[in-house]
Order: sequence, then C-alpha cells, then structure tokens
Amino acid sequence: MNITPAPEELRTINFVPQKEHNFESARNNKIISDSVYFFTDLYFGHWAVFFLSSLGVVTNSLVMIVFLRQGFRDSVNVSLFSIAGTKSNASLGLSSVWTN
Repeated sequence: MNITPAPEELRTINFVPQKEHNFESARNNKIISDSVYFFTDLYFGHWAVFFLSSLGVVTNSLVMIVFLRQGFRDSVNVSLFSIAGTKSNASLGLSSVWTN
C-alpha cells in the first residue's frame, strides 16, 4: 500500500481570508450616511437638549416660587431655593453650550 502526501494547498488551512486593509476602504464603509448623521445630530444635539433645558428652567422656577411664598424661616428653605436657582442657571448654560 502506497500513501501519497497531500498537496500543499490542502495541508495549510487558512480560516480567515487574508485581505488588504487600508484607510481608504475604512472611509468608504460608513454605517450611516452623512445626511442621516446631520439630522440625528440636529435633533439630539439641538432640539432635544433645548427642550430638556427649557423644561428644567420652568420646573426650577416653579420650585423657586414655592419657596419664596413659604418664606425663608428655615435654613432648609434657603438651601433648597439656592439649589433650584443653581440648577436653573446650569440648565441655561447647558442649553447654550450644546446648541452652539
């Protein structure tokens, strides 16, 4: 019985095909198009942040009005009033940073 060795192509197993990688092929493989990115960035980067910041300013203003009507007899009211004012100013700052 004569056993012949297998040819070289069958002896080397290559599970991952070798492919040439370059930066040009990575640039052309986009997950989303430029227009979808633009509108997504416009929506989340501008309108959603503006809406949430405006909602924060309105609710913190209502909280400040409530504490003004209660008066500043307790130190707790002064502390919570100042926290609401700080958060309101932070919401305005967040809105201006994200929408510019």
